Amino acid sequence: MFKHRCLHIILLNAFILHSAGSYVAQASNTSHISAAAAAAAPARGRPPALAAAAGRDLHQTVCQWQQDISKFWTQHGINAATGGPVPQLLRDGSAGPASEVGLVQTARQCYSFYNFALHGVQQQCTSAAAQGLCGFMLQHMRDPKSGMFVWQVSRGGATVTNSSISIMGQWFAHESHASRQAVNALAARALYLNTSAARADALSVFSVVGAWAHISSAQGGGYSEAASRPAMDAFQITTASSSVASYNTNYTAGNGSLLQSGSERGAMMPTGKAAAAAAAAAAAAAAAAATAAGFSRSPSSLMNGIIALHTLHRATHNKVVTARLLELLSILYDKAVVEDNIYLNYDASWRPVGNGQMPVNMVKYGQSLQLPWVVADALQDLAAAGALPVTHAEQCIAKMEGVAAKALQLGLDQQYGGVFEHGLLPHQPGKGSNKMWFVQCEAINALQWLATRAGRSSGSNSSLQSSYEQLLQRTVNFMAAALYDWKFGEMFTRATRGGLPVLNGLLQSFVKGENWKGAYHSGRMVVNLQRWRNSWCTE
Repeated sequence: MFKHRCLHIILLNAFILHSAGSYVAQASNTSHISAAAAAAAPARGRPPALAAAAGRDLHQTVCQWQQDISKFWTQHGINAATGGPVPQLLRDGSAGPASEVGLVQTARQCYSFYNFALHGVQQQCTSAAAQGLCGFMLQHMRDPKSGMFVWQVSRGGATVTNSSISIMGQWFAHESHASRQAVNALAARALYLNTSAARADALSVFSVVGAWAHISSAQGGGYSEAASRPAMDAFQITTASSSVASYNTNYTAGNGSLLQSGSERGAMMPTGKAAAAAAAAAAAAAAAAATAAGFSRSPSSLMNGIIALHTLHRATHNKVVTARLLELLSILYDKAVVEDNIYLNYDASWRPVGNGQMPVNMVKYGQSLQLPWVVADALQDLAAAGALPVTHAEQCIAKMEGVAAKALQLGLDQQYGGVFEHGLLPHQPGKGSNKMWFVQCEAINALQWLATRAGRSSGSNSSLQSSYEQLLQRTVNFMAAALYDWKFGEMFTRATRGGLPVLNGLLQSFVKGENWKGAYHSGRMVVNLQRWRNSWCTE
């Protein structure tokens, strides 16, 4: 499939030219193309497992993964006594020693099973599992008085109150991130059940989250992350450094949004020079106050908010939900995307920043590949529903296509395949870093979206479409050889660059399930591939 590797890298440069205007000069430079072609020369000493995987049939692989992944989680991931998730799963699906169940884990598993059921994947089993998970979450993890969720409960459902929660646990203890996962799960439930009661449950959680976390339009909109991040904020992010300025040349404050019509923009933002100046001053004051308080914004929380509100929009078509979704998309388009990059951290006014452990110019390729297709899905649905003009949606989608193109340009490993976890801008890809399972899943999601988009574009760019499909096949090959467990099913957490599972690190490779790893990424990937080639897999 990949004996003409030089050709497909040249085509990769062509799609960068096609999708991101800022790369026109770079991609048209002959020396740049020659260098890319040279970098794509067949690798010597390719590990045998990777070489064998290169001939694997994509159709066969996707269908088997779809079956194996859904079965792994339905057979092993549900606590039969409570309906909740098993806190930890080992490689063979047996229960690990962990005894506490997290909200992120429960909500993501609930969403994943409903997503399986919505697309007909083992529908009877997956819908039953989803019902049990949502019931557990609502009964044991939601405070009946406030309507808010707790971060962790015991395996049996009792609230965990000890003080030994990890930094990551404290980070989201007040649910800024985790509550969005709960909204997404309940929205998927409402989509599947299509009942007024299910819609009411989802909208109730949305309202509670909005009441304590939504930021007014005058202060920039979106949802607060300050209350949810006490431990991480103790690191005190670095702001206003020269390194920030060097990566911030395209940032402008108060520039409005292409996602709103003229009337909507007038209603939500002041007009005229004086009003614009006042708004800019107010935004600057709010940002200064927020920065002084020591909190930052993360594209991860923004992305998960977009995902949750998109699912809720599809389930309810509630006007407030739609407005909040448009608001988050506007923030992403106007502020978070800087020179076709999605950075790891931002300050309160959405300027890229670093902290004591991460440099300002760090990017995560999984994030930069997941956001574009997630945003495109939401924009297409909003445009189809008449919530924004098609031309505005297309402008934003084209911008996100540029983000995906740059992430592929820097993140793809031309020697072994797969996508690196992270890298440093402007010209330092993550050579030598590990390959994470979710990064490969999101790369595949992005590539199938890009291939579909290329095939539907004016004039149908078949060369571009073929290039994306070849890159997709190559990424699947890497996962098949390095990350997929063909004996027991599901993905290992990470692999070395050359394709060997990694045992050390925060998440051990041979632990298949825990609070941050479940069916969410792998399950969504196989569902999306099924949608892409919907005639492939049958139950």
